[in-house]
Amino acid sequence: MVNYLREIFGDLLADGERRFQPQAWQEFIQQINKLSISQVEKSRWWLCAIAMKTFLFRTRV
Repeated sequence: MVNYLREIFGDLLADGERRFQPQAWQEFIQQINKLSISQVEKSRWWLCAIAMKTFLFRTRV
């Protein structure tokens, strides 16, 4: 499930239209809610890293 979360997060950020749709983020959050606390702990830093890389890339282009 953690790898799936990474995949759908990357897809959401890469989609120029969906990443601005609140419903798409709600669906992503629902997937996070299915994880155990330990899985969320393992996931949070690489989710942050993906988001930061995406933001830095977008601001430099």
